[in-house]
Parts: sequence; structure tokens; C-alpha cells
Amino acid sequence: MRYHELTDLLRQIQQLYDNTDSIILLPVGEDMLNSLQCIGQSFDIEQLTAPKHTIFV
Repeated sequence: MRYHELTDLLRQIQQLYDNTDSIILLPVGEDMLNSLQCIGQSFDIEQLTAPKHTIFV
């Protein structure tokens, strides 16, 4: 339910101003996140999922 509320809120915010931006919401389950693979430079998964970058609902 929170996913749909967040989608609706972001849609309203997006419509408040003239822009060419896009907001992409990609639902990812914890099992998928845990099986994430990186090719190239590695990164800290904790940094990616930190609250300041990501909202999990």
C-alpha cells in the first residue's frame, strides 16, 4: 500500500512544475537485492541502500 501512496505523491510533485525529469520506481525484493552482482568497479551495498539514497517501502 505504501508503494502506491508514494507513487501518487511523487506523481503530484512531478506535475507541480514544468520539467523534463523522470522518476523511476523499481520495486526490488530483499532476495533480489541480496543476489545483486556488480561488473566493473565494486561499491558498498550499504552505501547504496542507505536511507539518504533509497526509500524502501
